[in-house]
Amino acid sequence: MKKINNCIWNFKEKGVKRMESERTNNYDISADRAKEYFMKYSADSIIEKWQLSSDEEWMYVTFLGWNYKIRKSDREVVNLTEDRKVSFEEVLSIFDLLAHTEGKPVASNEYAGVNSLKGQGAQVGVGEGDFFGKYAKLFGDDILSFKAACQTLAGREIKLGDFGYEFDIFEDLKIRLKFYEADDEFPSSMMFFWNDNALEFIYYETAYYIMVFLCSRIEAIMGNN
Repeated sequence: MKKINNCIWNFKEKGVKRMESERTNNYDISADRAKEYFMKYSADSIIEKWQLSSDEEWMYVTFLGWNYKIRKSDREVVNLTEDRKVSFEEVLSIFDLLAHTEGKPVASNEYAGVNSLKGQGAQVGVGEGDFFGKYAKLFGDDILSFKAACQTLAGREIKLGDFGYEFDIFEDLKIRLKFYEADDEFPSSMMFFWNDNALEFIYYETAYYIMVFLCSRIEAIMGNN
């Protein structure tokens, strides 16, 4: 299985064609194109590489604590844990994790912010500063519901900031959420930390999708509660 040299959502890739006029939702179009790109990789090789459970029709994977199945024939992704439509962010993240590299990387024990990951180069701008300000305010306005939602997502509370949570992404790759509550001088704030070699598992852009997806699921669970 060859290493993907460009992001799996690089839609200029030759051979990936779709009648865009038939679809109006850009996220759906992007997810469908990612499935088409992912079809280039043998299901058997992916199953063997990650030792995934499988049957004649499906292969099974765990991502951020949820269980999924991926149909071998067309790479349709189904969430087995929650009865909802699988998001654009989930599809692209799962495919990148499964096919990002030929080898099977091992996560380091060192953590870094998303803009300080090994191998990132000069590209910066995602996930720090005020990028997650909206979510920080939302979570900070209801700390008890926020903590409950993190626990619902199998987050482990850790000593980080005023409090923090650690989540399993895939295999031994993890993400840590550091949270500071608002005080008289500063609003609530949050940052994410990754295993510092996370880019051996995913692209920098995929880290963005995973962080946004995690925040959106926390928000949804808080709303449901």
